[in-house]
Amino acid sequence: FVWSNHIAGTVYSILSSSKFRALFPEGLIERLKTSYLEQWAKNEKLLKETETLSELFGRASEEVIFLKGAFLAERYYGNIDRRAISDIDLLIKKDRLERSDRMLKGSGYIRKSRTFPSEAAASLFTHHFEYGKNGIDLDLHWNLSSHFTFKIDYRRLWRDSRQFEFRSKSYRVLSDEYELVFQILSIFKDIELGTIKLKSFADTYMILRLAYGRMRWAAFFEQRR
Repeated sequence: FVWSNHIAGTVYSILSSSKFRALFPEGLIERLKTSYLEQWAKNEKLLKETETLSELFGRASEEVIFLKGAFLAERYYGNIDRRAISDIDLLIKKDRLERSDRMLKGSGYIRKSRTFPSEAAASLFTHHFEYGKNGIDLDLHWNLSSHFTFKIDYRRLWRDSRQFEFRSKSYRVLSDEYELVFQILSIFKDIELGTIKLKSFADTYMILRLAYGRMRWAAFFEQRR
């Protein structure tokens, strides 16, 4: 169950400092530890590429927000090794899509998403393009999620984004409010696609655990209308 829901490494990180560790068979603990170490190694690899991408966009003076990934793990789980990360997610402004696409391709990424019948048409009905390079997957978002009923205030999203300091470098990330909004939208999309995992609900819990007391909930639900 924990492996199929992508939380094996997270469970190990919790059990390693818990009195409940003694209740689990040692063989299971060792399997969980192996998953945790693999998770840690992959997260560090993705973080290194994230640093490279931050420098790439920074040199071009292009604005980018880093979604989920290592910074969600560090902000809400307390360490980047406590949450499984599968890819890198970037958010750019839609009018910068063509330039961002060229930048990624120029740095070695290959776009895997098909754009039928054209890039402009595809961007109306989707919210990201998928790329790959040397075993690293990257999603380039211009929307959090696309649906004709959504009216997300992107000017406010960008205005309220914040700088996150990590290992002596600064990265732009979503505010607590929009981290939660993005998480909820992602959950419904995964339910629709039949790919939902418990990890998504764990993320939601960890965001709420830290942000609940500092959120203005009446304003939050008013904005969600």
